[in-house]
Amino acid sequence: MPTVKTNGIDMYYERKGAGEPLLLVPGLLFGAEHWRPQIDALAPDYDVIAVDLRGQYHTTTTDDQAGYEMWNQAEDVHGLIQALGIAPTHYAGLSMGGFIGMRIALRHPEDLRDLVLIDTQSRAEDPEKIAQYDAFRQLYLQGVMEPLRAALPLTFFCDDFIANHRDLVEAWMDDLIAGNHVGTVHASQAVDDRDDITDRLGEIKLPTLVAHGTEDVPIEIEKAEEMASLIPGARFTRIEGAGHQSNVDHPAEVSTLIAEFLAEVRSGAAAGSSQSGAWSR
Repeated sequence: MPTVKTNGIDMYYERKGAGEPLLLVPGLLFGAEHWRPQIDALAPDYDVIAVDLRGQYHTTTTDDQAGYEMWNQAEDVHGLIQALGIAPTHYAGLSMGGFIGMRIALRHPEDLRDLVLIDTQSRAEDPEKIAQYDAFRQLYLQGVMEPLRAALPLTFFCDDFIANHRDLVEAWMDDLIAGNHVGTVHASQAVDDRDDITDRLGEIKLPTLVAHGTEDVPIEIEKAEEMASLIPGARFTRIEGAGHQSNVDHPAEVSTLIAEFLAEVRSGAAAGSSQSGAWSR
């Protein structure tokens, strides 16, 4: 199993393809394997690397809650970028992967060539949602899984995907139930505890695409639109009909939007800016 040592953990990654590096960073409760459609679609043109984050799937679980804080997880991924020697890399992050990507862009901008931010936001978590997620965590810790089997798919996937791909949904839930409960709970708590970085978005000077599923439940699309409006030159696009985990329930659309955006960046187009060539690096 390929891993790199970074920031006190062994971070698992999958790698396929050749060319300019593209790093894919997942959201909470998902891992490198859930980027499989994008890995396969983009590997003909890119050196695609997908990771598991701290405490999830194949990456080290640490016991301290502080280690899961979003800025520290940004250091985890920064260390992987440095260890693999892929800076500056193209970067696509979904939800929690987007939280981390924006923090890398602020603290280590030299790591990144551009940003694709999918189903994510810059603000702190809504207190009402924190109460709901805390209830989910308590059920999970107590081993009361049937309510979660009903609620979690509706949180992460669009209705059509749940209806038409029941086998994939059940396999994901089985993995979650059998997985590392300590790491999952720590990671979930860290998502709820994240700070608001909205007032710093103007510091991000990378070509940026913000894409958001129109059926996203955890993060309202208006928050993504606001985020895009505050990142200089960023472009916003809607993923029609997609839920929060759009790379899973609308894989072809997500692969295409990443590929088209990166092609623009590589050509020197200004990806949402009127300054032609401004994003060429």
